[in-house]
Amino acid sequence: MKTTLHLFLLPLLFIVQNANSQTPEYIHLHFDKDYYVVGESMWYKAYFLNEDTTQIASKILHLEWLTPNGNIINRQQLSIKNGYAYGDFYIPPTWSEGNYTLRVYTSWNLNFGEPFIFKKIIPIHSQLGDEALKKSVVDAKITPSPHQTDSPFLIKITPNINTADGILTIDITTTTQNGQPIATNLSMAVTDAEVIPALHKTILDTKKYYDNFTHRWTDPLQPHQQGLILSGKILNVKTSELEKSGLFSIYLAEQQFHQFSKNNNGRFTLNIPDFVGEQTLQVHHLELFSTNIPKVVVENNWTINHTTPPRLQATAQSRYYRYLYQQRIKVKQLFGVSQDIPLPPTVAVKKSYTPDRSYDIDDYITFDDMEEFMSEVLPSVKIKKSKNNDRLSLRLLNIENNKRYDQAPIYIINNYLTVNEQEVFEMDLGRVEHVDLFATIQTLKVWGPLARYGILSFDTEDGRMPESIKNKPNTITIAGLYQPRQFELQQTDAPNFNPLLYWNPMIQTDENGKAILKIPTNDTKTVYRIYAEGMSAIRTIGVGDVLVKNNDDM
Repeated sequence: MKTTLHLFLLPLLFIVQNANSQTPEYIHLHFDKDYYVVGESMWYKAYFLNEDTTQIASKILHLEWLTPNGNIINRQQLSIKNGYAYGDFYIPPTWSEGNYTLRVYTSWNLNFGEPFIFKKIIPIHSQLGDEALKKSVVDAKITPSPHQTDSPFLIKITPNINTADGILTIDITTTTQNGQPIATNLSMAVTDAEVIPALHKTILDTKKYYDNFTHRWTDPLQPHQQGLILSGKILNVKTSELEKSGLFSIYLAEQQFHQFSKNNNGRFTLNIPDFVGEQTLQVHHLELFSTNIPKVVVENNWTINHTTPPRLQATAQSRYYRYLYQQRIKVKQLFGVSQDIPLPPTVAVKKSYTPDRSYDIDDYITFDDMEEFMSEVLPSVKIKKSKNNDRLSLRLLNIENNKRYDQAPIYIINNYLTVNEQEVFEMDLGRVEHVDLFATIQTLKVWGPLARYGILSFDTEDGRMPESIKNKPNTITIAGLYQPRQFELQQTDAPNFNPLLYWNPMIQTDENGKAILKIPTNDTKTVYRIYAEGMSAIRTIGVGDVLVKNNDDM
């Protein structure tokens, strides 16, 4: 089973020095709805409600999902830009039913205690439902959320459904209370109001909470976090004790980032470049590189208390919602439609280092194996055999001074480091596409002490991590920033009964307070709820909510 360890993004040592540096960052999350079914996705946007933007200095937002028992089951890190962050999360079908807790925070807010960690109990249901509840649910009274008159600025939503083409046009106007247009940044969800109730808490409720709560300042343990920091410990594989001396190489394979850390009693903390998705982390003990492979563990430095949520109570609406979810799955299976919006494709990392020599294997197809290729093609290479002739070892020539290195080089297979020479010699030459040689001081200096005996890099046709590397204790998978998906329902021949018709976390009204959206309707005769939250250009907040009925002749 593959295990992904999430980066615990410890803060860089930067503290904003201003009069507002002793103020928390007030966080609110707008969700597409209040409850979910396993196999669905949740969509959300984070607002920072501070009226003074100089108080918003963090660049990383942490999200943690906790089971009803308080165990962290998933983590996510989002990039904060201009006081906003947004994301999504696919709920695995394997999750058990229950009330989960989502807590959201910046490292800076840990200085002010748990009241400034945003928490939300999220009911997650199984896929079992009850069709018999349909009539009572549909007949229930549906009313707009009673929040619009409380808004410091107004969001006027004017919907219109064109029955000819099934397009819902939404005209948005944002103004101050006295009617002056104002530019705003909004998030909006369009949902089936018959099965998805109005949100229990809104941005206005969160703002009132912070306004009525006095924060307590302590000496800062965690400054404003500006980027990714990798923190962990290095253990001796045999004894499981901390390695308390030596110089270590920290290498992110897919990003080709490497850095060296002097051991600090077996622990390390390094600034690393921001990256999206997952990376492979490899750690090597440089002083004993060829014989000692350590074990690496990524860890964080803080503990947050957890309050057990109440037991999940299914409502008539949520039970009927689950029944409809089952029906949608059957329709999608009938039409061969995938169940969810796919993740964005991973962008391949281009090689960032220039070798001394490059070889396309297609030019050397006459060679039988890797040993013959390297001995015949690489400049003045020397291949030694063990006394029993069962192991091979290679020595490269420094092309600049014409001296041979006295130790084996570092090998890189598809960007992953290995010290297993036999694996290199046993590689199928027919599956290798390209070989790079680094053998001069000029090309090796960017690698530091990691490459003091040269480097041989191999690209194979499958581009995968070799199994021998994957299972080593010095190699783990870490997660960086999450790349949000874009909400976009698939256009297929299958009927569309999705109760979430639309989600957009970043709608911008212009200087006249105007924006227009056009959304395809679904195939359900229902009432749509159009709900928006937002922050104006002058840092005031507002909500807008309206209902529109899908015409019967559709």
